[in-house]
Amino acid sequence: MIKAVRQRKRRKRRLYIVGLLFILLAATGGTLHRLSLSLQDISRIIQLAAGKISNSNESVIPVEANLRGTIYDRNFNELSVSYQLFTLYAHPAELADRHSSAEKLALILGTDKEILADRLNNVKPVIEIADDLDMHQAAEVAALNMDGVYCKPVEERFYPSHKIAAHLLGFTGNSTGLAGAEALYDQVLQPGVFRSSDVPDVDLSDTESAGLTTTDVILTIDLGLQKQVEQQMRSFLQSKGAARGIALVMEPGTGRVLTMAGQPGFDPNYFWQSDSRQLQDQVFQPVFEQNLLKPLLVTAAAIYEAGLDGEILPVTVRAPDYGLTEEKMAEYRQLFELQEPVQSILPVDKEPARADAAEMEPSGMLSGAQMEVALASLLNGGRRVKPWLLESLYDHNRKRFYPCAVQSTMHRILPPAPGINLRRELLQNSSYSGKDGFLFVNKNITIGKNKGFTDYRIQEVLLAAVPEKAPRVLLLMAFDYGSLYPLPPGKARTGKKNNLAELGRKLLPMLDQYGMNGQVAERPAGKNEGNYRRFLIVRRLELPEQKRNFAEVDKIMPEVTGLSLRKGLQRISPYHLKVSVKGSGRIVGQNPAPGEPLAKNGVCELTLHAQL
Repeated sequence: MIKAVRQRKRRKRRLYIVGLLFILLAATGGTLHRLSLSLQDISRIIQLAAGKISNSNESVIPVEANLRGTIYDRNFNELSVSYQLFTLYAHPAELADRHSSAEKLALILGTDKEILADRLNNVKPVIEIADDLDMHQAAEVAALNMDGVYCKPVEERFYPSHKIAAHLLGFTGNSTGLAGAEALYDQVLQPGVFRSSDVPDVDLSDTESAGLTTTDVILTIDLGLQKQVEQQMRSFLQSKGAARGIALVMEPGTGRVLTMAGQPGFDPNYFWQSDSRQLQDQVFQPVFEQNLLKPLLVTAAAIYEAGLDGEILPVTVRAPDYGLTEEKMAEYRQLFELQEPVQSILPVDKEPARADAAEMEPSGMLSGAQMEVALASLLNGGRRVKPWLLESLYDHNRKRFYPCAVQSTMHRILPPAPGINLRRELLQNSSYSGKDGFLFVNKNITIGKNKGFTDYRIQEVLLAAVPEKAPRVLLLMAFDYGSLYPLPPGKARTGKKNNLAELGRKLLPMLDQYGMNGQVAERPAGKNEGNYRRFLIVRRLELPEQKRNFAEVDKIMPEVTGLSLRKGLQRISPYHLKVSVKGSGRIVGQNPAPGEPLAKNGVCELTLHAQL
């Protein structure tokens, strides 16, 4: 009985609910009939709702983010710095008055309001209005409190000195270090915590991790000296028609690198415009003949052979090579560790082995770093050092430095007394004594056969050190003229202006200015306003030209599978794609696939996998 009564009540309740829903649907239908909504209006309502949902997580108010750390030289001059810019987007369906919105935004952007209004009259759910807005412009947009308009932050990396120290610094892609110091210290420069294992040469003071917010990297490089050396090297290379040149300046007693450069160079702000030859670091590549150092090594061997109380004969009366046989010189090359490898202080992009690699790189060649380290051993009393680049790290969260604790001296190759005697006698030898310091210059010409033709290869080397009695700064500069001989018409072959010895005499006073460790600031003083202004000028003048070039390239996805991430990003950078990277190693998958059409400012997904 009770159960039957309950069932009747439930049926009545359902009937009431169905009746109420019927009345509401009828009322809604009548309202829609009277309003006569068009399909376009209904579409606008749907877009508005979708826009509200998709934009629910967007930040309207610009906030200063933790950006990638800055790379400084030893005097806290900015070598590489990140800035936050903003891209302005709009949901046209959300705009109450598109003409009024265009008028307000045009005042902030400095653009024509009619052109902007025409762009806002778009059926797409989301459109990009402008990019490269600074913090002030983004704040002005946020102050409008305009529905459907928002700014998204974008991090941009800038190299204020452009081509200066480009190979040493490297470059980034999508806020990731891809080459040079940017790649070497990527874990540190990325915002957030890094561990002691990421930088084993740094003393974290018994702390397992550091860098909660932003960490800066201070290098041993001296930007002022770097600029002067690169300028002189570039001018000499161009005047002589050389194919490439390198320069390395370091302290022979510690291995601290003050300058490192190679030509031809590139601008890391636009690294994708350069080919792989320009991007390749040349200081650690074995491309120079051993004979370039032969006169200097023969003299050093003769001094060592004579002993502490011995005396070598002057050039005018001595026997060729001081009477030392080739077998004896081979022993001294081994004693001086001339051919011992010097590991690159920068990351090396390892390419798959090639069958013709042995033919391309003849055995027995030396790198610039090998020549520099070998001479440093002769000038510091017989201690072999290794080049190093990192001075310290600065943790902004803890406001403290973490110094580099690298043990630069590897081992002693000569006993103390003979080593000091060799240094003294070599520096006092009139053959290599400059007016203001030690100076050595030599040229080597190799004649061979290449595909049935006679091949002339010309190379020159310059070694300079100051002060003369106990050098604190050592410079190596080497040039490779390729296989072209004689020199092209119009290139001066002789004369004081194009003489390598004269270049060395010009560089000695410059080196002497940096013979002692200069005083550095106590800590980074914040980002340089002048560099920031130059960055904005460069972006607003040159980026539009970069974007116009998009129309000049094929708008199809290139093939990047099998390449390293650095080379893959270099290949797709001209297309201005937003890149998503998954995994590590070499590229094993890409989306879009090769040959597919590309949309401007589209998205590209790269899948990476480490090769065994």
